[in-house]
Amino acid sequence: MAGRNTLLTPELHKAIVDSLTLGCPIVDACQHVGIHETTYYLWRNRGQTELDRLEANPNARERKSEQPFVEFLKDTTRAQAEARRAAVASIRQAYGLRGITTENVTTKTVSETKLRKKRLPDGTVVEEPYTWTRTETTKTVSQYPSDWRAAMEFLKRRDKENWSDKIVVSIEDLRQKAIEDIRAGRLTYEALAAEDKSLADELFASAGVPIETGTRQSQ
Repeated sequence: MAGRNTLLTPELHKAIVDSLTLGCPIVDACQHVGIHETTYYLWRNRGQTELDRLEANPNARERKSEQPFVEFLKDTTRAQAEARRAAVASIRQAYGLRGITTENVTTKTVSETKLRKKRLPDGTVVEEPYTWTRTETTKTVSQYPSDWRAAMEFLKRRDKENWSDKIVVSIEDLRQKAIEDIRAGRLTYEALAAEDKSLADELFASAGVPIETGTRQSQ
């Protein structure tokens, strides 16, 4: 992982979501765009924290600084669900079950203000504003492949809680993995500090690795 200032840009957002929609594991989606897996969960946690704040206070407004993280949380969750959905559809197709073609209909109402002429009792013609509304409907049709064995293997690997042995991955597990990567020299201080300096300080202290910027850390 290169030591650079990693921000949640629209390009990174889209690339990660695209990978997850294809069914790539989170670690592969992160490596594809050059970020550490810990960063992915930090971004999602920021989004969840903001949603929790809004839920606790119905009068609160979403903070502009947190909006990218809220959208990242929603889109990555939706992408993983779509990948599992495609795999299930593939299994259904292999067994000759109906419903392999799905349709998603989205309706959007667009309003705008226009002017129309109105004649007053004294004969004067004036322009009167009015609201003009139209409804746009978009239909998306999706079809899925028929390799049910590959789809079943994907579901077992991707969603072990529902399709295989239950395994719970916690934030503490990810923290320990990051510490192991630090001790093995796979994760540098510069790379992690570029994303979150306080987290980098805490993890390197927990790993017992001295901070030596510009050089490889050593015990």
